[in-house]
Amino acid sequence: MCGIAGVLTFDKNVDHERISALMIQSLKHRGPDATNVLKADAFCSLAHARLKIIDLSENANQPMLCYQNRYVIVFNGEIYNYQHLKLELQRLEYKSQYKPYPFQTKSDTEVILAAYHRWGKDCVKYLDGMFAFAIYDKHSHELFLARDRQGKKPLYYLMRENTFAFASEIRTLLNSNLSSRTLNLSQLYDYVQYQTTFAPHTFISDIQLLESGTVLQVNIQQEKLVYKKNTYWHFMPEKTLQKEDISYDEAKRKVRELLFNAVEKRLISDVPLGAFLSGGIDSSAIVGIMKNFLSSEVNTFHITTEVEEFAENQYAEDLAKIYGTKHHNIILKQKEVLNLVPEALVNMDYPTGDGINTYIVSKTTKQAGITVALSGVGGDELFAGYPQFQILMKFHKLDVIDFSGIRQLLSKCISDNLFSNAYRLKILMQSDSLSVNKLFPYYRHFFSNKNIPLDKNYWITHFNYFNSNKGLIKNKHILSYISLLEMHHYMQHVLLRDADQMSMAHALEVRAPFLDKDLVHFVLSLPDEYKYPTSPKRLLTESIKDILPIDIINRKKMGFVLPFKHWLRNELKSFCEENLKSISNYSFLNSEKIWKEWRNYQSLKHDRWYLFWHLIVLQNWIEKNNIKVE
Repeated sequence: MCGIAGVLTFDKNVDHERISALMIQSLKHRGPDATNVLKADAFCSLAHARLKIIDLSENANQPMLCYQNRYVIVFNGEIYNYQHLKLELQRLEYKSQYKPYPFQTKSDTEVILAAYHRWGKDCVKYLDGMFAFAIYDKHSHELFLARDRQGKKPLYYLMRENTFAFASEIRTLLNSNLSSRTLNLSQLYDYVQYQTTFAPHTFISDIQLLESGTVLQVNIQQEKLVYKKNTYWHFMPEKTLQKEDISYDEAKRKVRELLFNAVEKRLISDVPLGAFLSGGIDSSAIVGIMKNFLSSEVNTFHITTEVEEFAENQYAEDLAKIYGTKHHNIILKQKEVLNLVPEALVNMDYPTGDGINTYIVSKTTKQAGITVALSGVGGDELFAGYPQFQILMKFHKLDVIDFSGIRQLLSKCISDNLFSNAYRLKILMQSDSLSVNKLFPYYRHFFSNKNIPLDKNYWITHFNYFNSNKGLIKNKHILSYISLLEMHHYMQHVLLRDADQMSMAHALEVRAPFLDKDLVHFVLSLPDEYKYPTSPKRLLTESIKDILPIDIINRKKMGFVLPFKHWLRNELKSFCEENLKSISNYSFLNSEKIWKEWRNYQSLKHDRWYLFWHLIVLQNWIEKNNIKVE
């Protein structure tokens, strides 16, 4: 796990080596163990900040050259099947032009180089892991960039007429002095409504985010930069299984097998390893399976606050006793947590309404000497763990008898000053129809159409409805369709982005077994009736019922929640009002609506603190990074 950066240019006035060296300085927090810059040739320089996890020797440092000195790579992530691929690449193939690759290290980085040497851009199809990497070909002057299937590792890039630059973080590209630093106003609606922006778009006008499961080739041709982008992985709905293809008992056995495999392959590490243990189903399942493969004690981490309403430490402690882990139960005092909020904002690479939790958990885990932590992220998305799976499925069945006009009229008559469940229903009623593909975006909306504090000229969304996967709906795989939407939107662009930026702020690697490519593809292929949430994540819990205590399965879902709804009325009130005052000055926002909602919140008419927090974070991010707002 590391930080990567680089520049490709044919402009002789652009000092790409100096810019790469400048950029990598801002990524040292991601890779404190080694920092290097390589001028590959007259056109390209690559830079790397390393966090040592596999092959701790200096030989495994990057940028790394292949044995012929033709290809050079910078890589961020982990390849879980690298040992298997290495054996394959060392074999002599019959009638093949390729000789066995002469490996010089024990690293997974060199395996990617060898795979590219053998298979070219198709190498990504062989890689099982989380990754973002760039390989430069010194012969053809081509830069090849790739990102993993689920988008666990970020890869931002900037394109100018004669210069291309990339990095693991958006702040790194801002620090390159190549960017205009101008706020991308077309992203305001998605951020205001969904607390994020969606790839390839970012909040900076001239910076993009490479989409998940995508490769990008950049060539210098006749003093021009030529770009070619291809998607190498997406879920194929026509390959979904039907009920007669596999029984429920067979499905459970396969889920168990794939999940065990997913956990086992993520235990490869040459540095101390642990796991987050919230006390819920997903993290408990991961820790329970880990114990089957490790002879040593598993280090588990649980963070909670003094506010009893949000505490679930007793569940985590009980599980730690059952699994026999070395448990770290950290109860944070309120003053201590409050001091961590501004610290987390300073370390936030990209604005988000979430992420503070991950920052605090990661900091504590790293301080305990752990460099790799397994997480239960993705379990809810894959196994229909959120309430919306059941709600959206029921509404979808009512679509044929829906009276849209009456429903939307009723919505306008309902007050905005409602508490969460009633407010969510009001927003859902504003959808064009009750079909799941139309209804899903409304379920994730923060604001109703009436109270959204954004000038209507900026009501532009880049929300992806997955038109190519609507065959899932026709095949009655409604839950799989919702899973894909959740994975591509909230999970990938909020949870995974936050997991990366907030854990890597402390040089901690987070691995997610539930997002294993084989497990994801199999579970998405199963019919709805196998996954329908009559009980919490039924298919998952029944597949590993010998591992999970019954009271963990049946307990109310919580997660690590900070008491923001109290803080915004008390300790953080002045900080919030200062930032709300600043952001209200921008013409694209309706300040009257912002302050009306704030007054209603302060007078306890509703508890929706999240309507303001992501706006406060955005203003703080704009100010800290000197972003131009035009």
